Amino acid sequence: MSVKDYNKTVTALVNTNDPKLNKQAGIDRLEEAGVDFSDGIESTEVLKVPRDKMKNVRAELRYYKIVVKTAPKTQGLFLYDALDYRIKTTRRFIDEDNVIEAGETLTDDSALIFRPYFEGIGLMKKDLLSDAIRAVALENKVHPIREALTRCHKAWDGRPRVDTLTIKYFHLKDNEYTRQTIRKTLVAAVARIFEPGIKWDYVYIIIGPQGCGKSSFIDILGMGYYSDSFSTLQGKEAYEQLIGVWLIEMAELSALKKTKDAETTKHFISKRSDYFRDPYAKSPTDHPRQCVFFATSNTGQVYDDSSGGRRYWPNEVGDDISVSEMATKIHKELPGEVELIWGEAMELYLKGEPLFLSPEIEAIARQTQNEHREIDDRTGVIREFLDTLLPEDWKDKELYEKRNFFCNDPMAPKGSVLRTKVCPLEIWCECYGKTKADFTPYMQRDLHNIMRQMEGWKASKSSLTFGKEYGSQRGYAREQTSARLTKTNSTTSKDISCENGLNGNHAQYKQPTNALN
Repeated sequence: MSVKDYNKTVTALVNTNDPKLNKQAGIDRLEEAGVDFSDGIESTEVLKVPRDKMKNVRAELRYYKIVVKTAPKTQGLFLYDALDYRIKTTRRFIDEDNVIEAGETLTDDSALIFRPYFEGIGLMKKDLLSDAIRAVALENKVHPIREALTRCHKAWDGRPRVDTLTIKYFHLKDNEYTRQTIRKTLVAAVARIFEPGIKWDYVYIIIGPQGCGKSSFIDILGMGYYSDSFSTLQGKEAYEQLIGVWLIEMAELSALKKTKDAETTKHFISKRSDYFRDPYAKSPTDHPRQCVFFATSNTGQVYDDSSGGRRYWPNEVGDDISVSEMATKIHKELPGEVELIWGEAMELYLKGEPLFLSPEIEAIARQTQNEHREIDDRTGVIREFLDTLLPEDWKDKELYEKRNFFCNDPMAPKGSVLRTKVCPLEIWCECYGKTKADFTPYMQRDLHNIMRQMEGWKASKSSLTFGKEYGSQRGYAREQTSARLTKTNSTTSKDISCENGLNGNHAQYKQPTNALN
């Protein structure tokens, strides 16, 4: 039945003086035209849709929905993808010279292609039509990864592969840390699909030479829902990067390193839901996360102190196989068993696999994390500054006297008092010899990040007082139980300090060759 005949049949029956006489004939004609009433709409409903004298459907959502659901060319056409929050087509749509392919996402442009067809059957209100299409699509939700994982589970042959996955393909050391970290990561990926927003704040890191297949490995595991385009933690773009993808690779953790604020980094990785507006939705809503993060790196030191090291699980590839052999094996063998791997991960998830390491392996993880952390060159200089014994009248000295003390002034008294508290501004002025006016927010964050990781020191829960020079500041207190002195007030330690920039007359803060950086 053509659009014209469909419209004519419906409106004629609606306007007839004897609807009972013609109702069954109209139903028969619509069913002969391919209109399927099995999706919850009674066959008589479409005949009762009220129309005006111009044959246009009354401007109410319920009537627009009925027409969208029963019109020959759009019946069963729209679905809602619960992974990427978009409306898509289930089959090809052709109207005169216009074509929309199956699986295509509904956009402003494709909406223009649909409109002439809908206007031809009496749906003239653009906004109401848009709402009707969305409402119909929401009644037909699908989740492609959920469906894929269900198929994988049915296909699983019962053989274990998950624990030894990275041992097989990257020749990692065969130990419980290696086995548990990949197992927890894959099970978390499954859990995020069936329980969006479930707590998961770890990043599995593959460390190995370029060309060994790190990215390909994650890509193949992603079964078409992988992305390596993650580039920022800031603004709307950060959330858009998460839409429609499952396994997200952060190459060299570049996006995290761009964000110097440790709290921003930790918060983003740990978030369980994101608040934004769906495409074509009118209001923003919460979107529980359905993705997990991976990272790859060519070097052993993969993250800095500001990134929150406990969230990273570094795994370094073995050196007993060539790069080309490793990559070849991944490309040849992994595609053939990826469904079986996810089938096992599904089984582990259904059996309640916990998404955290055992206490024993957590201790190993901390050691591994420390081995792969980037060490800030300034840490040693600041530690030297913190561990230098101070004169008893230190708090009464002027700033210039304090700076001279750290520059090996032969007239300076010997120190005997261990520093117990410090603030970044104090480090900036006394250790670096800089002025308070030059203490930018960027430099504040930098020094806070260094101090958060400084062994033997702990951030104070409340502000500390640092005398008339610095006032009340966010500071750090020495942990007395772990207090340590690497060097005291010796000539050697003072010489080292001045050579590394403790004197304000030395090189500027940002020079990379200087220990101030």
